[in-house]
Amino acid sequence: MAHDGLLVADHAVIAESLAEIQSPTSLARLLRDPLGFVWKYALGWRAPDDRERPLILPPDEFGRLVHELLRRAVDALEPVPGFTVAGAEEFEGALEAAVRHVIAAWPLERPVPPEVLWVNTVRQASAMALAGLTNEKFTESGTRSWTEVPFGEHTNPPEPKNPDWPWDPALRVDVPGTAVAIRGKIDRVDLRAGGVAVRVTDYKTGERPENAAERVIAGGAELQRVLYALACRQLLPDTPAIRTRLIYLKDEPAIFLLPDLDDAIAQTAAFVNAACGALTRGHAVPGPAADDRLNDFRLALPASPAYFRRKQAAFIAAAGDLARFWELP
Repeated sequence: MAHDGLLVADHAVIAESLAEIQSPTSLARLLRDPLGFVWKYALGWRAPDDRERPLILPPDEFGRLVHELLRRAVDALEPVPGFTVAGAEEFEGALEAAVRHVIAAWPLERPVPPEVLWVNTVRQASAMALAGLTNEKFTESGTRSWTEVPFGEHTNPPEPKNPDWPWDPALRVDVPGTAVAIRGKIDRVDLRAGGVAVRVTDYKTGERPENAAERVIAGGAELQRVLYALACRQLLPDTPAIRTRLIYLKDEPAIFLLPDLDDAIAQTAAFVNAACGALTRGHAVPGPAADDRLNDFRLALPASPAYFRRKQAAFIAAAGDLARFWELP
């Protein structure tokens, strides 16, 4: 239909949603599925929560479980003896304490599998977390590590600042050359003594892509390395060296560094401007993420698998400059 994905140009609700501080999740939705961004962040649509007791944790919940174990283990090792100098027994002890806490606490907060399955699930997550903690050797001394480090968290009234953080989490972080500000929590930050270098880590618990070594922003699907390093660059302006990487934990852990941060930031900024421009013009087309099987708004789109094939050319034409970014590695 001629009206598919069309909105009133310069609509106030769209402008308000774009002016909000974006998380990596909302920014990825904006870049890869502008129509879904409108539904979720401009109109406020939400998929209902499934409160049934599951037999297995959904992938996103399992990811949160692994991240929780990693956070508790690293935090238990900081500042003494220190994450980067801890021994194998100290890693295992900190992780075992995290496991005991999660086994007892999570069933009080959210639906989890029955007890035997739940304990086994946590043990599987613990093995993945231990691999993530011990898969690399550190040689630098005087390094301090933090987990789940917030940035760009504007709140009213402002939350009390934790004096232990490496920066003030309320400070604004902008995508350079755009009108978009970002916020989030970095899985792990390792800061060398004297602030001479910072290492940013984003843990992944899903399947490793075949082309993981070539990926930069993956058409907007992989933004964390760029956004987290960008936050470090703005919040630690006197730190010259920034190293940002992904660690895939499933099977054998593998580390993938972002080779050129400046180029990745430039790509992301141009991508953001193209997406904001498309929505401002009134073109809210479904992007490549709209047909993802895990897209919680897939039900709002036509059920026919031929829908996207039939509409592809029209969607790309309506997206304009935005479409070429979907092909970026």
